[in-house]
Amino acid sequence: MNPRAAVAALITGCALAALVHGAWDGPRWLLLVGLNLTVLILVVLDLTERVDPGGAALPLRPGGRNSYAPAVVHGTRAVHRDPRLTARDARSPDTAFEFDLTVLPDARPPYRIKVLHPLDLQNARERGVMVVEYDTRQPWRVAVPPRPPSGLAARAVSLGPPEAEAERVVAPRRAPRVLVGGAVVAAVLLALVRFLG
Repeated sequence: MNPRAAVAALITGCALAALVHGAWDGPRWLLLVGLNLTVLILVVLDLTERVDPGGAALPLRPGGRNSYAPAVVHGTRAVHRDPRLTARDARSPDTAFEFDLTVLPDARPPYRIKVLHPLDLQNARERGVMVVEYDTRQPWRVAVPPRPPSGLAARAVSLGPPEAEAERVVAPRRAPRVLVGGAVVAAVLLALVRFLG
């Protein structure tokens, strides 16, 4: 769990513990504080899920184990960088290309993912193939390299469409991890309050 998710889980756990302890046998003000904080946290988690609807690849991790692989392009469209807005002009600096790809790595089965990039550096819209860089441990982290290895670029040009439909890979959602972590923190805090006092 990354540090931001751990802090969010700790805050969520404190709010849930205040809510349960206030409802159970604590003071009334603790119930009100816990209730308001829990509602606020649920609203914030819902808003973050709506702002980042998922489905698109996440950026590569610094220091992660990355590899290159050819990819077949199934479709390209211009989208607004803010997922809540629609793109009106494909040449606007606020738009990016959304590539619907099937990544064909050597070490694992092919998988399908959407990648956002501001430029079509490899002329993938016309050629129908490109080379991507992906994280070997977290395959939902994919990027379009500015200068792909020439051997892989030549191999990508010779590729045809994959034989079978590839499984779509999406990044895991953050909200369930924060809520489960918060429930664990709340359980520990409630047990400490029960046994200590």
